[in-house]
Amino acid sequence: MKPNIDQCIKCSICNAYCPVLKATGLFPGPKLAGPDAERFRRQRKAIPSEWLEYCDYCKICERVCPQNVPIPDLHIRSRLAWKETRKPSYRDWLLGHAYLLQKLGSWTAPVSTWAAGWGFARWLLDRGLGIDRRTPMPSYRRRTFAHWFKSRPRVKGEPVAYFHGCYTNYIQPELGRAIVEVLEKNDFAVQVPPQECCGLPLISNGFLALASGLGKRNIQSLQQTIEKGTDVVFSSPSCGMTLREEYETILDLPGASRLKDHLLDICQFLLQLYEEGRLNPRFNEVRETY
Repeated sequence: MKPNIDQCIKCSICNAYCPVLKATGLFPGPKLAGPDAERFRRQRKAIPSEWLEYCDYCKICERVCPQNVPIPDLHIRSRLAWKETRKPSYRDWLLGHAYLLQKLGSWTAPVSTWAAGWGFARWLLDRGLGIDRRTPMPSYRRRTFAHWFKSRPRVKGEPVAYFHGCYTNYIQPELGRAIVEVLEKNDFAVQVPPQECCGLPLISNGFLALASGLGKRNIQSLQQTIEKGTDVVFSSPSCGMTLREEYETILDLPGASRLKDHLLDICQFLLQLYEEGRLNPRFNEVRETY
């Protein structure tokens, strides 16, 4: 079903909240990039291409829209339609296949971390691929979260599955370790089902066929977990959004709709435990600025 673009009342509240529009005048804003561009796309008319890349898909515009217009979905559809008319650039390939680069970066760490921060490498990325030299580069970890999890003893408790995602696995494994420890402190036995990259970088850069392949494997794995009565938590909002929304609305993958009710953000999951009086409050105090 096509999103209803006639619900837009041109109030421009989406433009007022858009962080990209505040940062650069090269992006015309969600109103023009979403509903207006969709009208051109449906009539098979050409639309300006340069600014389609600026949306970072944060979905703030969708949250503040009083008419519930699916602005990010409209924008991504316009972006994908534009990408179908052109050969993918090296930049598209590099950003779309981030999961492969992260795996390579982990294998070659810490050399990869040094190379990514090297001034000449930053200059090449800036001049050759349009990736600003001031962009913070990731610090890869040789020992991934998946390796750590496989090497530790299992505990008994109520089962819960964890979809960690690429960033936690290759760049911030300590986040995944902390989540496992918190869940185990609350008497859960954490499982890590077989999983691929969620596919969002591929979707954003126009590689829908590859994203669908990864998505199908994730759905099959998570569906087997859910059928055993086990819910799945995630710590990456972008991964969770892709699993819960994009698999169904953008990729139209079979079985995607059945995952929604069993996928929970880790904070949402812990809040539910707290509201049910099941959250273990016995944690060590730390001094922190809030």
